[in-house]
Formats: sequence, structure tokens, C-alpha cells
Amino acid sequence: MLGCSIPKKDTDSERYYLFMLAHFMPFSHMNPLQHKGETLKDMFCQTPFSNHSWSVMNNWNAIHECKDAQEAERLKKKDNVLKTSCAFAKEAGTKIPSHYYEHPEDYATMSDPEPNFAVQYLQIQDSLI
Repeated sequence: MLGCSIPKKDTDSERYYLFMLAHFMPFSHMNPLQHKGETLKDMFCQTPFSNHSWSVMNNWNAIHECKDAQEAERLKKKDNVLKTSCAFAKEAGTKIPSHYYEHPEDYATMSDPEPNFAVQYLQIQDSLI
């Protein structure tokens, strides 16, 4: 399990169950993690995890919740910067294509050697987030 991220139960339940079982349930070649005919979910539900194991699993889930909230906040800030940039560009009376106001994200990733100042403003604001 080196190098992989901890799976989320609500997005990849099979991988989540396998990950948790592999971390907290002893297994070997003679004592396999999963027996024929059993689903990972059934194995997970029937495993008597210790209080410490449950505590670790809950902490991992809390980390996911924090990251989800952080990502939502980042997207909200980026959206606000985008709206500010559009308002700034409209007030300045620049010659920006009308499509820009509907889909400014298309212009924020342009590889134009001389982007207009609204795109530069977006890139600067994005780097501050």
C-alpha cells in the first residue's frame, strides 16, 4: 500500500474495504484476506476491529472531510476572483470577446504570448489563492 492515497468510502468502497482490511486484519498465504464467495464489504462488516483501528479509520475519514472542505473553499475563492476579474474588465471597457464573460476559464489557460490585461489579472489572482 505504499505510495497510494487512502481511499474514500463514499467514492471507491471496494478499494476502501480492501485498504482497511489489509491494514487492520492479519492475513497470509495460508490465511487469505478474502475467502471465495465473500465480498469485501461482508468481510469488513464481520471483522471485529479494535477500538484503536476504528479510531484510526475515523481519523482518516476526518482528513478526507477536511480536504473536501478545503477544496470547496478554494473553488469558491477562485470563483469570486473570476467574478471580480470580469467586473473589472467590464468597467475598464477592454476589448474582450463576449464569450469571455460567459466562460472566462477558457481564456485563463490560453498560451497567447501577449494575453490581455484581464487574463494577466486572473493569473495573478489565481497565484494568490
